[in-house]
Amino acid sequence: MIIAKQFEDSYNSKRVSVMN
Repeated sequence: MIIAKQFEDSYNSKRVSVMN
């Protein structure tokens, strides 16, 4: 599922930016 992949990527990006 491409949509789920995009959601996961954006979620991970938000986590990374919060940690940085």
